[in-house]
Amino acid sequence: GHGDYTGWEMSFDSNAVRNLTNYGMFSFVASHACLTGNFGQTEVFGETWVLQENKGALAYWGSSTYSYWDEDDILERRAFDSLFGSGYPDVSISTMTNAGLGAVETTYPSSARYYWETYNILGDPALRLFPQEHPQPPQLSIAKSGAPERVEAGTRLQYTLTVNNSGGAATGVVISDTLPANTIFAEAGQGGLLQGSTVVWQGLTVPAGGALSVSYGVTVTCVASGTHIVNDGYRVAAAEWPTPTSGLPVTVTVVSEGVVADFSAPNPVAVNWPVPFTNLSRNATGYRWAFGDGAFSSVAHPTHAYSDLGVHTVTLTATNLCDSAVVSRVLSVEDFALALTPTTESRSGDPGQTVTYTLRLTNTGTLSDVFRLTRGSTSWATALSTDTVALEVGESAAVEVSVTVPANAAGGSQATVQVTARSLSDPRTPPAQATATLTTRANALYGVGLGAGITQQAAEAGTVVTYTLRVTNTGNVVDTFVFTRTAAGWPTVISPAQQKIARGGWRTVLVRVTVPSGATAEMPPDVAVIRAVSQGDPARMAEVALTTRAVGYRVYLPLLLRGGS
Repeated sequence: GHGDYTGWEMSFDSNAVRNLTNYGMFSFVASHACLTGNFGQTEVFGETWVLQENKGALAYWGSSTYSYWDEDDILERRAFDSLFGSGYPDVSISTMTNAGLGAVETTYPSSARYYWETYNILGDPALRLFPQEHPQPPQLSIAKSGAPERVEAGTRLQYTLTVNNSGGAATGVVISDTLPANTIFAEAGQGGLLQGSTVVWQGLTVPAGGALSVSYGVTVTCVASGTHIVNDGYRVAAAEWPTPTSGLPVTVTVVSEGVVADFSAPNPVAVNWPVPFTNLSRNATGYRWAFGDGAFSSVAHPTHAYSDLGVHTVTLTATNLCDSAVVSRVLSVEDFALALTPTTESRSGDPGQTVTYTLRLTNTGTLSDVFRLTRGSTSWATALSTDTVALEVGESAAVEVSVTVPANAAGGSQATVQVTARSLSDPRTPPAQATATLTTRANALYGVGLGAGITQQAAEAGTVVTYTLRVTNTGNVVDTFVFTRTAAGWPTVISPAQQKIARGGWRTVLVRVTVPSGATAEMPPDVAVIRAVSQGDPARMAEVALTTRAVGYRVYLPLLLRGGS
């Protein structure tokens, strides 16, 4: 730009330099303008910069006579390129000067000597500059939101203050808000404290490009409808933003409609069940509940469990700083209950047989109800006659449970099933319920089978005949069988005389019959009836008949005839 002995053309002169307040912060001034570095003056403009104590400039670079646009353009570009583009962090002023003037000499040779002589350094040419990025200062603004257009006298008014930062990071942020007239401080969030009549938040940080919100509440005093609550005393400042910034005024109009008390609750309710009460009151800040059983609460939406059946009157008193109202409602406390009898029962049945139990379900509560019946897990087939029963108070109904004993069940084996009835109307967890435990046992069945592969044999007198019998346990329990010959006859030995056999198992039994020594073929055969008798049930038996014959031999003597003479 243009300059002269005492300043620059933008009305910035030596007195402006003397009035600078950059104490302790020293600049390097590059003046591409005419005459500002002239040596012939007692104190030229460039000298004023470097003569200021603890401020002004450490060095001034300027022209002692006239300078020109084209040459200056080359000079300043090359000089500052050497500072910011050389890759060296500590370029001296003399290096910048030589680089700029060298470029002018190369580009405009005819102006080279002129420029080498007219541009001078006022200050130390060995001064080195260290370029670095300085943090961007914050740019803070503050606004208030959340306040309604109208507020009831005696109630709470909540303010939210939001600080936006469109610049660099802000530290040591302080937010303050003076309480509006006709209000009483109630509370502050985010660490806010009341100092006199002002709510203050201190030591906050707002990141670059970020935002921060704080809130506090006041109670509106008992003023007339139409009174304006004006809040215009809130502001923000920071260590890097020392001058506070204020927000626009926020105005709320006071109305005086009075407190309306109201609530809702389920009715009837179950005994020992937490009853939720919904507060429907308007324009209130405080509440007192009386539940009618000697219990009280001050929370807005309480829950309460009644331990006694019957009718209870619930009363809600709603208040604010200026008014109060009362509402009462009758609540009926009922019970959901049931009985399932008998609670335990045991029966037995033969394998393959279905055993039927009859349970009685009774509604012992104080309200009509619907009950769901289910059975637990069991290994035997089990069925319920119904799974849903509706009963009035005191009414009962029969429910049949059928259990089928498996066809292959062992005697004495058993299965247990638990039948549960639950209330479908009971809101409690778990709901009212009752159980019955049914145990079914398989009867012990006894049976025996007896057979032989060979039932008839013949032998010589004096010899022993052996029969092999197969005895089978046809019952469903382990059993012991005793073997006997039912009637007298030829000598007979049974081995073994008894056998213990698992259910469904079999064993062999040997029967030895001795043919008497005097027996002949002409004699009747011996018939041995062998009987197997169950020891578990002696009425269960089986028999097999074994027939043994004697074999005889004929002796023929030759007849010799003597002839006469």
